[in-house]
Amino acid sequence: LMNRIFKAVNGYRLRLAATMFLIVIMAGGPAITLASVVGNQPSNTIGGDKTTLSHPLTLSVVVPEGDKRLPIDVLDGLEGDFNDYTSSQPSFGFTKGTAYIRVNIRADPQALDNRYVLYVDYALLDRISLFEQTLNGIELRYHTGDSMPFSSRPIENRAFAFPILIPQGDTKSFYIEAFSRDTLQIPVQLYTEEEFQRHALVEQYVLGMFFGGVFMMTIFISCLY
Repeated sequence: LMNRIFKAVNGYRLRLAATMFLIVIMAGGPAITLASVVGNQPSNTIGGDKTTLSHPLTLSVVVPEGDKRLPIDVLDGLEGDFNDYTSSQPSFGFTKGTAYIRVNIRADPQALDNRYVLYVDYALLDRISLFEQTLNGIELRYHTGDSMPFSSRPIENRAFAFPILIPQGDTKSFYIEAFSRDTLQIPVQLYTEEEFQRHALVEQYVLGMFFGGVFMMTIFISCLY
């Protein structure tokens, strides 16, 4: 009898793992990478038929030594200090420093909407701020982090999602200031607003099924004893 029970448990686990794998594969969708050049600064184009931009995404990064924080108004004067950075998972390890990332985004002239979402898919950032380069200088748009109230997030999400506006054909520069007492990772992705809503919905379903499966397995195993 016990052998039959253990075979049933193992069979259920294998079917659950296979189902979760297929869901993740189908939900992932193609990652689109496009880079153009605006002046001497690399930029990323989104909009039109390009609804998602994920890594490798062209970013410019500077991480000051030690625990030094830079005044935001000097970032646009640090052109030579920013290094172009392209990686599937931008990570700076364990550091006391604060990372400053510049990302230039160009909205496709054929875009039907001007609303986008800049998504940082790493929930362990103690502090993260988004700034926008304007004619009046660098202006703060959002300030949040996992050490701050959840209500400080402009979009309710397990990670950090920032809504931005870019008119069709325009290019804008954004700066991200991020700090973490854990490993400092800043995986940046770009979405159209509609595509991000679809992504968040699928992600919630997948996570719900995963934890639901874990809960059911826990109940099932507990019934054996």
